[in-house]
Amino acid sequence: MNSIGNLCLHLAGNEYQHFVSGIGGMPFIRTRTNEFTKNNGISRIELVKQLNDVRRKSSNVLEQIAETNLEKVISIYYSSEDWNSMVVRPSFEAESYFSKSINTILIQVCEHYSYHTGQIVTLSKLLNDNQNNITGTFH
Repeated sequence: MNSIGNLCLHLAGNEYQHFVSGIGGMPFIRTRTNEFTKNNGISRIELVKQLNDVRRKSSNVLEQIAETNLEKVISIYYSSEDWNSMVVRPSFEAESYFSKSINTILIQVCEHYSYHTGQIVTLSKLLNDNQNNITGTFH
């Protein structure tokens, strides 16, 4: 099970890779395995700062997308070495990118956030040792 901090690092890395680097054309800077192996290295304040910084950069990129560009296909780069080091059955992919439409990328990143946000909420509920409800609902 991944920690809340590691999940936050992972979400920031994924958002940067797809929005800032992929759609925005900024340099690809991500080592995905570090998002899951970093242990006690980042304070809560620094983690929130990192998430906010990525969101600010992403917002700047996304504000520039015209509706007419949603079907434009772009390349999302990744490190083949990093990817192959973390999969259970390495496929040793030769390519270090994949191509998808901006519309598809927007949907996938949104779904990715939803998935991991659910994990974060569940972990928060398990770690919160009181009767207060962190989500405002009782289910």
